[in-house]
Amino acid sequence: PSASDDMLGASLLAARAVSICRGVPLRAMMSTDVREACRATLEDYGAVAAGYASGNMNHDVSQNINALLRPLAGLDRPLDVLDVCCASGRDLFTFTKMGHRAVGLDGVPAFC
Repeated sequence: PSASDDMLGASLLAARAVSICRGVPLRAMMSTDVREACRATLEDYGAVAAGYASGNMNHDVSQNINALLRPLAGLDRPLDVLDVCCASGRDLFTFTKMGHRAVGLDGVPAFC
């Protein structure tokens, strides 16, 4: 399989996760237009991956992390966190540092 096949596979996996969460059949979400948008987006991120990763690695996202975790405050810790489209793993690092079990998935091979 080519890198683009791998990227499409990861995109489909991410779309499947979204379809389960939203209760929408995957088939309904994956029209030709959506597939093309996924392919183009992954290609664009792949073209700028190094700069994107270095430019975002030290960006303070604590407000976003806290907003995500606030509604989950009553759950047993550590949490299992799946970060779909994790890019360079900035948020994975943050969640792991907080003691959670974080796993990332990204369709751009340069981020993996």
